[in-house]
Amino acid sequence: MNEAQAEQDDDKILFLQQLVEDRATVAADVVEVDAHTWVIHGVIPVGGDVIMAEFETQDQAKKALRKLSAPEHGPSAP
Repeated sequence: MNEAQAEQDDDKILFLQQLVEDRATVAADVVEVDAHTWVIHGVIPVGGDVIMAEFETQDQAKKALRKLSAPEHGPSAP
């Protein structure tokens, strides 16, 4: 992964953290949309189940989910 991609992934994690702070629930899994698109989804109060972040690889999506659920960020899913 190049530096620009890592920075984009960090921005997505910050966005997910903000959603959690705004009472969204992030699912504890990643979903394959196609060969080069993996998403983290969850539930927001006014929109129901939605895609919250999109990544090019399953590994990137799983790393983001692990960072989001790290103890310093608190729980993100019930």
